Amino acid sequence: MNTLPQATPDLIELFDGDAPAATMLFPMLEGRCPAEIRVDDAASPTQCLIRSGIGFTFASRDVSRAFLDEAMADLRKAKGIGLIMDPAAPNSWDLPPPDLTVERLEFRSFDSRSPGYRQALSKPLDGLELRDIDVGSFERCIWRDEVLGFCGTAETFLRHGFGLVLARDGETLAEGYAPLLGRNTMEIGVVTAEAHRGQGYATLVSAYVVARCLERGISVAWSCETENPASAAIARRLGFGGERTYPMLAYRSTRPKG
Repeated sequence: MNTLPQATPDLIELFDGDAPAATMLFPMLEGRCPAEIRVDDAASPTQCLIRSGIGFTFASRDVSRAFLDEAMADLRKAKGIGLIMDPAAPNSWDLPPPDLTVERLEFRSFDSRSPGYRQALSKPLDGLELRDIDVGSFERCIWRDEVLGFCGTAETFLRHGFGLVLARDGETLAEGYAPLLGRNTMEIGVVTAEAHRGQGYATLVSAYVVARCLERGISVAWSCETENPASAAIARRLGFGGERTYPMLAYRSTRPKG
């Protein structure tokens, strides 16, 4: 087993383009966000395990159980992993029981003719302000740490993606993000300030994030845990479709505590 310092073009061919959570996988494979990579052969890899900064972990097509065991054990020395599984693709890995199984939901298509999307964009802002997130304002963002987990640095986030803040009188109401670009698709995310939830601000700022992506010729996708019905409701309201669920098998780090 070998460690690669960065993704190489030949790794892309080892993964299925329609794999679950592909919008988090391909930004790593295309070198737009940090990744920890283990391969069987550094010069000519045929098997790969790749982990994102927040732990989402993907195994390449036809990976062997022996390689998977070794690569997982090595990655878990530093921190835990969340192994993404494709329920439609049978495997013979016979994995050990995870510490936790997280069910996730993803939306793989978007209908720009959706009434909810059009209504959100046509709604008067009435004292609300939309601002671009820049390097300075990013330090004050609600989701600063989450975005850094994906992107590594603010500069990397803003080089490949963008974010919008919905505010009133200088107070942040909600933030919308398009931080991950892979295969010309952006993963959309949104967070509402706790004091302003339930007022439609997340739907509004998300619509503007989607609109900017579409103006740039970039497709959009959305994902969340199945135990986050509010996020799923926003996606459906805006016109996201192509729903499917998949499990993420979470394994804790084996690094000694203390």
